[in-house]
Amino acid sequence: MKAVNWALRQVGKRNRRLNKAAVAATRRIEKQGSRSARWIARDALRELVSETVRLRLGATAPARPAEVAASAAPHLQVGPTGLPVGRGAYS
Repeated sequence: MKAVNWALRQVGKRNRRLNKAAVAATRRIEKQGSRSARWIARDALRELVSETVRLRLGATAPARPAEVAASAAPHLQVGPTGLPVGRGAYS
């Protein structure tokens, strides 16, 4: 399982397109429900959406994907890209 986590983190740091794909993969893994799958997904997601990685990739997206931010702001809607949409999405 550590290999899956490591691979997701390394691939997701190569470029924005692969970062998006790795973040999507972590979401799918998290939905599997097992304790180890949740750990893999959360640990990888923490690094993939970190400010350090975002700056390295030149991303202009919010610091966290909507799923992570939803716990802080459950009223936000998620768009097809997995980012928050609507009024107040980036405030």
